[in-house]
Amino acid sequence: MEVGQPEAPGAVDRDRRGAGRARIGADRLHAALGIPSLRARIARHYVERHAMAMDPGRIVVTTGSSAGFILAFLALFEPGDRVAVASPGYPPYRHILTALAASRS
Repeated sequence: MEVGQPEAPGAVDRDRRGAGRARIGADRLHAALGIPSLRARIARHYVERHAMAMDPGRIVVTTGSSAGFILAFLALFEPGDRVAVASPGYPPYRHILTALAASRS
């Protein structure tokens, strides 16, 4: 993917489609919750480091904090919930809550 217009749209699109087909054909796409082997290793780390059993099914690996916040907010809040947000604070909190139809106070 690219921001803005690619320099050579035809070539980039062909390359991107070919790469996508290769990954699908190679079974290299993983569930949106993260690569299963990485989630299992994180669970094992909790046992080794903290003596705390963790089900890999309860572990989610995201590409960044904003994706993690969205998942956490989806798990915690319902539409119409009132949520206290510090000011100043991390701006995406407000945007995520607005998208989830929760109000901020």
